[in-house]
Amino acid sequence: MIKIKYKVKCPTCGNDEFKFKDNRFKCHNCLDELLYSDLEWDEIKCEMHLLDAEFPIHAQLNKVREEVVEFLNAIDKENRVEEFYDTIQAMLGVLEVEGVIDKLEDGLKKHNKKLTDRGWILKDI
Repeated sequence: MIKIKYKVKCPTCGNDEFKFKDNRFKCHNCLDELLYSDLEWDEIKCEMHLLDAEFPIHAQLNKVREEVVEFLNAIDKENRVEEFYDTIQAMLGVLEVEGVIDKLEDGLKKHNKKLTDRGWILKDI
């Protein structure tokens, strides 16, 4: 099982709403200014499971390509959501075959830090 979403909390007051400015997060509640590294990250109940199957890497990469095309050609919004998860599932399979599935949590933290360092404002899904 892999947790794929995190929620940020202010370590001072526990609030989860922030404003991002000048590479700092400002808590909407207590108005503390925090760096990315100061924030607390709580897991949310959004889980994906790995498939209990083994495929060679070339087959898994072909599956990713296939699912991306299906995502792009989705017939409606509901189908696009379904194809989104099919694409993510296939990508997780690649990471598992390559033996780096355990790097997801650190990778997500690095990814979010990269986005905030570039000035992007992150919001909950």
